[in-house]
Amino acid sequence: MRLAEADNGADAVARFEQFAPDLVFLDIKIPVLGGIEAARLIGDRALVVFVTAYDEFAVDVFRRGSIDYLLKPIDAERLAQEALAHLAGIERSHMGKIERGEHMPTLVLILKIARALGRSSGELMLETEARLSAIWNQSSDA
Repeated sequence: MRLAEADNGADAVARFEQFAPDLVFLDIKIPVLGGIEAARLIGDRALVVFVTAYDEFAVDVFRRGSIDYLLKPIDAERLAQEALAHLAGIERSHMGKIERGEHMPTLVLILKIARALGRSSGELMLETEARLSAIWNQSSDA
């Protein structure tokens, strides 16, 4: 995975053209060219996530195709969840349900997540089994 950083909206679009990433994080209010305009120029060539302190723009950016809208201060767990879901090709809401224990991960999802993490599926299966055992033991103790 490669990362690039930009100082303003125009630079963000230029970096996008240079690196052609699959996923772009933008703020709403950035110098030179605002985040919404930068996202418009990027279009549907990448998934866009807005990371901002301005909650009043959420509806507008979702209508324009943004896949998520994270409010500052950033929840590192949610950001990591967003990135992993993208890399694994899994819908973020489904990933959250798995992490909260609302859904059990299927073998296909475990294989996708393992590939995205660069780990062996066997390691991930053992870790998942250990975590599920701990959850089951807690629920049986209650």
